[in-house]
Amino acid sequence: MQDKLPLGRVMPVMSINPEEKLMRMLRRYDPNFQFFQLLQMVDYPVASDYELFLHYFRGGAGPFIDLFLYCDLGADWTLNPVGFDSEEDGEEAVRLVEEDYFSDKRMNFRRTMNEIGAYCEILGRTCYVETFNLAEDYFYDKNMKVTGLDAINPMVLNEESIKKALADTTGTVPFKQEGVTTDGKYVAIPFEQERVFYFTKNIVPKYSPVGNSELQRCVTDLRTLARFPHYRMKIGKKYSELFRVIQINTEKLKETGMGETITESTEEAQKYLDETAEFYRDQEDKGGTVAVFDWETLIESSWAGKEVKFSEIERDTVQSIGLKLGVPMELMTYAADAMNRATLLGLLDTFVSKREKGTRKWLYTPIIQNTANKILRINDILDGHLEVKYNPFLSKNLVEVADILSKLYPTGAITKPEIRKPFDFLPKRLDLGGEEWEEAGMDPKPNPQAKINPVELAEEGEGIAEVAKEMLQKGLINLL
Repeated sequence: MQDKLPLGRVMPVMSINPEEKLMRMLRRYDPNFQFFQLLQMVDYPVASDYELFLHYFRGGAGPFIDLFLYCDLGADWTLNPVGFDSEEDGEEAVRLVEEDYFSDKRMNFRRTMNEIGAYCEILGRTCYVETFNLAEDYFYDKNMKVTGLDAINPMVLNEESIKKALADTTGTVPFKQEGVTTDGKYVAIPFEQERVFYFTKNIVPKYSPVGNSELQRCVTDLRTLARFPHYRMKIGKKYSELFRVIQINTEKLKETGMGETITESTEEAQKYLDETAEFYRDQEDKGGTVAVFDWETLIESSWAGKEVKFSEIERDTVQSIGLKLGVPMELMTYAADAMNRATLLGLLDTFVSKREKGTRKWLYTPIIQNTANKILRINDILDGHLEVKYNPFLSKNLVEVADILSKLYPTGAITKPEIRKPFDFLPKRLDLGGEEWEEAGMDPKPNPQAKINPVELAEEGEGIAEVAKEMLQKGLINLL
């Protein structure tokens, strides 16, 4: 009989280790262990996959996940040809991959990469499936919603099939995608293991079917942050209202004949209070002059001038989320806070460097490069390969770069590849016309009299100081 996971069952966050099994046995005999477990659930709550998506789409996790995806994939990338017989062959290989396969008209590859990244960041696991035609090329069919390489929601994969496929050493155990047909029947669609690529954000067990979403670290904070709009509504209502208390002096009231009638039963007393309150509410709307007896005292109060620092509490909650996700909050609020450029660049370098050595390195780069080079092999291009290079997370300050180049140009140094390398938007060498360009003498010639202060260059940015030092050692520039 076919094993199947009942629809609606949530995949556990982490597998149970032997120590946890022992703890469960002890809890059967000692109630204190049950209490410990309750405290653990309160201190370390676990969100289901559905709640994680809710925090992303409608809660406070969305901006952080979007920042991760933009840093890793949103700035886009380029494919660099390596090992080809000629520069033209390399350019043709890049054109083939980018225009004939990766473009929106066919594979829509960049959209698929963002889906793969979103599942990985939200759920801690991700999956995609490759589909080929009879010619062993990537299969594309717009009507069938197949592009050749498609991300699928890992929540629809049968947990048991994932475990068996990951543990299989023969490569024959399939993954199973669960679903329900239009007539309500349960189906499990098998995917050959060689077509499925399953990744988890879990560095401890390498072949675990369960990933560790970073959002699980801050479930309490995310749930608290989701309640703040309701708290603001309640506080705003309190701030906008005037609290009025009407105090009745029962001793004076009893001295009157009317008072004796009112106080002889609780029903009459309640009726008198309700009518008095209704009179003042009505008078508040109409305005005007009011005459009252001396046994009625009006006490008014409001929240004006007593506001709590609610925004600071909310900001601390957001900062706690940023701390647990590894996002410096200064990056999110630098426009509002006084921060010098050097501090901001330092934070950016740390954050971007961490991202470059994280998911981008072990997940995105292998997928992009393996897919691109597989396309080359499909098209019988065997003399080289493509490597991915990501665009900078932040655009360069072109004003500063232009000033540096204006100082470098008279020396002739920018014609040298090792000098041009730090300016990665420049070609490796100046060449706009082959022999005609060389005969025209358009390249700048070194000028021994050109004087540049390397200290000034060092102030322009990191890396430029190294260029200036190297130029000084080679005699390309002189000190002022």
